[in-house]
Amino acid sequence: MSIPDSLKAAQGNWSGEARLHLHEEPIRTSPSRASVALVAGGKFASISYDWVYEGARQEGLLLLGLESADGPATASFIDSWHMGDKLMACTGSAANGIVMVRGTYQVEGYPDWGWRIDVANDPALRVVMYNVSPEGEEYLGFELDFQGR
Repeated sequence: MSIPDSLKAAQGNWSGEARLHLHEEPIRTSPSRASVALVAGGKFASISYDWVYEGARQEGLLLLGLESADGPATASFIDSWHMGDKLMACTGSAANGIVMVRGTYQVEGYPDWGWRIDVANDPALRVVMYNVSPEGEEYLGFELDFQGR
């Protein structure tokens, strides 16, 4: 596995803002913190974060693995609000220091929906999540912007 230099440079603790985009509602913002670490002998990058929804603390974790710094990527994604009790397996790629992965989740009575998750560290750590309809339409769903350490 080969983590891009941009994510290696992101190691440490971050503070910033989370923005939740819900259909036809105002954007909900909250403070957020993240911790980026290389794990399993430096072969994987772990990004844990928290945020707040209606006064309740939420937590998420993205575990990224890459075959090469600019190549195929895999990830596991959990989030206490977005994913409930399920883990989502994702696949994708990395290019120019940006990792982009996709995964799907079940919606009872409907075809599967998905997430596209983009991770970048240029000049600061940013995680952007797009909700993807069964027809492939993408909707901005969640943003994490971290400026300070």
